[in-house]
This record gives sequence, C-alpha cells and structure tokens, in this order.
Amino acid sequence: EMSFYVPRWLQITAALAVVWLTARRRVVGLLLGGWVLGWFVLSNPYTLLRLPGTGLVNNFMIQIGLYIPAAALAGIGLTDFVGWLRRQMPIPPRPLAVLAALAVLALGTRAAWQQTEIAEVSLHTLQTRLDERAAAWVEANTPADAVFHVNGFPAFGGNVVVGSDGGWWLWLSARRATTVPPAIYGHEAGFDPEYRVEVNERFLRLREAQRDPEALAAAMQAEGIDYVYIGAQQGKVPTPPDATTLDPLALEASTAFEAVYTDGFVWVFRVTR
Repeated sequence: EMSFYVPRWLQITAALAVVWLTARRRVVGLLLGGWVLGWFVLSNPYTLLRLPGTGLVNNFMIQIGLYIPAAALAGIGLTDFVGWLRRQMPIPPRPLAVLAALAVLALGTRAAWQQTEIAEVSLHTLQTRLDERAAAWVEANTPADAVFHVNGFPAFGGNVVVGSDGGWWLWLSARRATTVPPAIYGHEAGFDPEYRVEVNERFLRLREAQRDPEALAAAMQAEGIDYVYIGAQQGKVPTPPDATTLDPLALEASTAFEAVYTDGFVWVFRVTR
C-alpha cells in the first residue's frame, strides 16, 4: 500500500501540483512528474514496455523514495499557487507568511515525532548487544565452515529471503555462513547461476520442516547444515503475519538438538542426529 510510505495527503497534493504546474506551463512540473513516471517504468520494464530488466529495481525501492519528488512537487506547486492567488486578490503578505510558517512547523513537528519510531529497538533492530556477544562465542567455538539456519522470510515478491533477527548478521559478526545470505544475492551473478533459486528453495524446505524439531533436524542434515541460531529478537523484526519462526523451547525439548549457547534470549543449537 503506497500510503504506508507516502501519506495520502502528500500523494494528492503532489498529483494536483503536477496538473497545476503543467497547466501553468511550468517545466518543473513536467520534469518532476516525468521523473516519477520514469521510476515506475524502471521498476516494471516488461509490464509497461515489454523491456528486459525486471527485478533490478522493484516497486518497494520506488515507494520508499517517492517522498523526495512528491515533497518537491507539493512545495513548488503550493508556492506557485499561492503566488498566483496573491496576484488575483489583495492578500496581506505578512499574515500569509505567518500562516505558512505555522503550517510548516506543525507538519514538521508531527513528522519528527513519527520518526522517533525508527529508534524503537523492539521494532527495527536486528543485531542487538546480546547478538554481538553471541556472535563472538560462535566465532570462537564453532568450525569456520559451519552453516547456521536462521530466522527469516521471503521478501520482495519471493525474489529473495531476508533475515528477521541477529542471525542475518552472522556472516559479518561471526564470519559464518547462514541459510539467509545478504539480500544482494538476488542481483548478483555468481559461479552458480542457480544460486538464488537454490537458496530460496532450501530456505522454504527448512521453514516447512521447522514446525517439528525432528523433521527440521533431518532436513538440516540432508542440507549439510550444522547449527540453528535464534537471535535476541526471536525472528520478529518485523515479519509478515504468516511467517514461521524458530521456537527455542521446542528445540531445547527435542533430543535431536543440543543447546550449546544461550543467555535466555539468544540460542545456538547443534544438530545431534
């Protein structure tokens, strides 16, 4: 939903600004409107123009950056409209400037308050300090070629799998391979042209099996995976409603796994059979 990334009022204001500036023959309206249109052509080349390149840029990337041209369009359009309105009727400039300043201050204050949610650890932080300590233990106490199954979920239309707790950082924090590599793997050309597909299919097989510890252990052994890592955020940063996360208590109760590290939040399990 576009309004999740760009407020509906800003979308409407930007669209009206394009119409207004175009009607007024202001080149900036066509340039910025064309910029936005070009973005969506770039993210949907085959759908719109039957061109190759689908997936290199996706709609999510466009949506999270759309506020830049939308805000510019809204500001330029409103400025031009107010200038035109002042020429049509005798509006005192000082009260108008005060009202405009108050409106900008109100919008800025509201937006600044909304941005404080970004700093909410429970909502957005993958790698916590507990994960940092656990990663140091992993690097010191597991083989360098060990592979870890970690929490994650399919994203970007199923094109790649992304992580949902500190396990996604193990490749960097502990120098260990995981079942969820950095998301850039979806656009890299490696030695194996089927690498992306193989990673996605392997993760889906493991995710299906992780509902039952015995089945998960068997699937991990078949895939050559040695350990499970469950980060301090327990795979909940953030996940779709239908996502399945690893259950540390179920794994601890199973004879197929051994808990080799835990601080009560981060868990590391080794497959025993």
